[in-house]
Amino acid sequence: MSLLTYRKWVWIYNSNNSILIFFFSEFQIQKKIALVVSIMNETSSSTFKALQAGLSTEGITLYLFWLGIVGMGAGAIYLWMLQGTLSDKYKKVAIVAGIICAVACFHYYRMASIYAESLANAITIVDGKVTIGELSAFPTAYRYIDWLITVPLMVLEFPLLLALGKKSKGLFWNLGALSLGMLIFAWIAETSPLGGGVWWGFYIVSCVFWLLIVKQLYGQVSNAASHLPESFQGQLGVMKKFIAIGWIIYPVGFLLALSSNESLREIAYNIADVINKVGFGVACVIAAQMLTKLEGNSMSCHPVTIGFHKLLNITFWSLMNNNYFLRIFLAYSSEKWLNIEF
Repeated sequence: MSLLTYRKWVWIYNSNNSILIFFFSEFQIQKKIALVVSIMNETSSSTFKALQAGLSTEGITLYLFWLGIVGMGAGAIYLWMLQGTLSDKYKKVAIVAGIICAVACFHYYRMASIYAESLANAITIVDGKVTIGELSAFPTAYRYIDWLITVPLMVLEFPLLLALGKKSKGLFWNLGALSLGMLIFAWIAETSPLGGGVWWGFYIVSCVFWLLIVKQLYGQVSNAASHLPESFQGQLGVMKKFIAIGWIIYPVGFLLALSSNESLREIAYNIADVINKVGFGVACVIAAQMLTKLEGNSMSCHPVTIGFHKLLNITFWSLMNNNYFLRIFLAYSSEKWLNIEF
């Protein structure tokens, strides 16, 4: 079928802003379109075949990958929209939380494609009966690439929220290094022979790094925030619980690989990711909103001291210029928040 019946010029700008002109014949364009259509049909057929898994463990795993895409995408948009509720000092908390979800959304799209293709290849249909064999591949590499980006950003939300400036450099680097160490050792374990000495050894080392992160949060972070109100301390405690309790599902999910079905591990990871990334992001923004409100209250309630002779000059100027607004301001402020030095 002919989709284009004319010759086509394609103009492309290169990095030097000069113009490169490519000429495609009608036949070449038809070949390229046919290739794209073929790839789309192949992807659609793989997805359709993977859907035959129904409510089996593998099917539920695939649905959770798709749920992860939607959840992370919606979470990113929602968190970015909440920037308007924060002061300029704390907007970066919502920005980083949104970036975490957006990066995860992209990687979940790629992981879902890999898992769907692997599941489709493992399914055989004979006389309408669906049989699911062993999956040949899991999106482990993509998952750890995602974690290497998003997990350090999650723990770095704590120094960002506390806004300690130069004082937070040590905390910043400690949390970042510990999170990277935890993930690198876990990745080595994940790609090692299942149940072997290397697998168990690096798994335990990774868990030790996680416990050191928790120690930092309940030690150095708690001390840095000790001067803040109790209401904020409670919200900061919620954030710390996401790391201390919410992350427990990851080492548990890791051990599920020992079961007869590795898709159980993927189910645990998918549920944990949506809860810990989106939920943690919302908790961070709520904490930032508390600090924004506290910052606004302290600014609005701070008394201003003014000399009595300056007050007389301002009053005389307002009377001479018939400035009613300034008179009202002076009358109100002298009672509410203006300290007058005599």
